[in-house]
Amino acid sequence: MTDGKETRRGFIRVAGAAVFGGAASAPTGATATTPNAPAPGPADLDVRQFGAKADGTTLDTPAINKAIEAAIEAGGGTVHFPAGTYLSYSIHLKSNVRLFLSSGSTILAADPLKEGQPGYDLAESNQPWEGYQDFGHNHWHNSLLWGEGLHNVSICGPGLIWGKGLSRGEGEGPVAETPGVGNKAIALKNCRDVC
Repeated sequence: MTDGKETRRGFIRVAGAAVFGGAASAPTGATATTPNAPAPGPADLDVRQFGAKADGTTLDTPAINKAIEAAIEAGGGTVHFPAGTYLSYSIHLKSNVRLFLSSGSTILAADPLKEGQPGYDLAESNQPWEGYQDFGHNHWHNSLLWGEGLHNVSICGPGLIWGKGLSRGEGEGPVAETPGVGNKAIALKNCRDVC
């Protein structure tokens, strides 16, 4: 006979598995997987191979987007962010690509409109609805990480995404309606198989 504590623990373990779609426990040596999770693909790329410095002061946007494009050219795959701080403007997510943020890694939203810097991608036009919705609910491309119409895309790992340089929507700071200012940390529109 078990006491009440063991019964509650068993219930919580099974209920948690039901809610989050996982198994209560995996057999020794087994790896947990998510249904429809993107396969790693043939490419396994390190953003530093494409020139990323990860020093928190060098703008790493071009290197990150080059690594993603290289993964696409290889038929998909994983783009790794080793430990470090990757200062960035808009990162273009793509189908069949996984971003893996290693422990100690941070993708840091750069402050907008520093002299000589390109800033975030421009907000796309959404006429005729733009006049009826808040700017932030109507635009996706002016974001730190964005994708539209994608499938089989993933952002995972123990690293951090820090929206430090993004618009706060009110008060002091950059205003999202200003070209070159970032609006969201992650913006996905009309995407499927995202995990």
